[in-house]
Amino acid sequence: RKLMKKSIVAVLVGMLLLNFCAFSYSMPNNAVVQENILLVNDAATTNAGYQTMTVAGFNDITLASAPQSVIVQSDISRVDKDICKQLADNGAVIIFSNNTLKQVEAKMNGQTVPNEEIGQYTLGTFVCKTAYGYEYGEIAYAHAEESTVFTKPQITAQTFESIRDNLGLSNNTAQTAAANSTAPYKMYNFAVNLTRDGETIGQTWCRQYVYKRAKYMQNGTRKSMWDVVSLMRVTPYSPWGVEEYDTRMHCNAGNQECIEDTYLESDGTYTNTLNIGITVSVDTIEGNVGYSHSYTYDNDSQTITNHLPYGNVKEWYVEVIPWREAHSWHIEPAIRFINHNDQNMSGAWSQITRVKLRKFVVIGIDASFNLDSGDYDCGDWFS
Repeated sequence: RKLMKKSIVAVLVGMLLLNFCAFSYSMPNNAVVQENILLVNDAATTNAGYQTMTVAGFNDITLASAPQSVIVQSDISRVDKDICKQLADNGAVIIFSNNTLKQVEAKMNGQTVPNEEIGQYTLGTFVCKTAYGYEYGEIAYAHAEESTVFTKPQITAQTFESIRDNLGLSNNTAQTAAANSTAPYKMYNFAVNLTRDGETIGQTWCRQYVYKRAKYMQNGTRKSMWDVVSLMRVTPYSPWGVEEYDTRMHCNAGNQECIEDTYLESDGTYTNTLNIGITVSVDTIEGNVGYSHSYTYDNDSQTITNHLPYGNVKEWYVEVIPWREAHSWHIEPAIRFINHNDQNMSGAWSQITRVKLRKFVVIGIDASFNLDSGDYDCGDWFS
């Protein structure tokens, strides 16, 4: 009988240990598989959580030994661009933690790297290979208004995984905008890690597509017409969910005029069309001044307020009903604008300007983010 009791106790202890281990190693919904990250420095250093390598060693690296996630902290002028291209061709994502987008793009294109300072809240600039070729994007961070801890977050495996997910690299398919009927003239990517008291609880992602529709002469002046389509997404990490977010697109420059925008309907699948063209007599140089384009979008469970006054700044305010834990939400607005003096550069920007996340424990806890500054603009000047 004593032996039977001991056997029963042993089984119960074993079951408890098994449950404890299962609980201890279970992964939350937002967790990502940890991967090897290579940190490249000017000199050999030790950094917890990363493999490390000197820039000289990196310039001699082989594809067989190279991780798929690389952080470059060294002087960009010392980095071999051909090695970076080979790694990107092989599926790697490379983040330059001390460089701007223009610097990384210039380096990869073999041009002179401009002298620029990275933004106050910038974590770095990434480059990778998609169906469109080499793509670039910026990664920033923002603290919740309710935060009491304001440390700069680290670049982690989750950072790389988010880039791959947003670009569709996880399944080898580029994440295209719905309005992508032709290859875009230019693309911009911008991610913001949302932190509260030192913990990353979500991310915003903006992917702006620029399409050159026409160049033409009118009354002796060279002009151009452009479409800009932006996929703007908010992704909370468990146990957080999205309550509200605000977005903006603008082409706010003296020589530019927004001639059309998209009115987004709430809660459903709809079609939008950009079809306002140039109706007066002009001499077309390239493209089509009467270009019409339609695309379909889905705004499931989102209530959208369209703020579309006359002018070059357009805004869309979004409320999510009902709240869903760890669920991503996005909208996809568009604008069409004219550059009335094409000797000057054209430019357009997109931005998620405000985010409100909430988690429910005993009571609701909010995390509010004000992203309404130039530090979080997606886009640039182009010609």
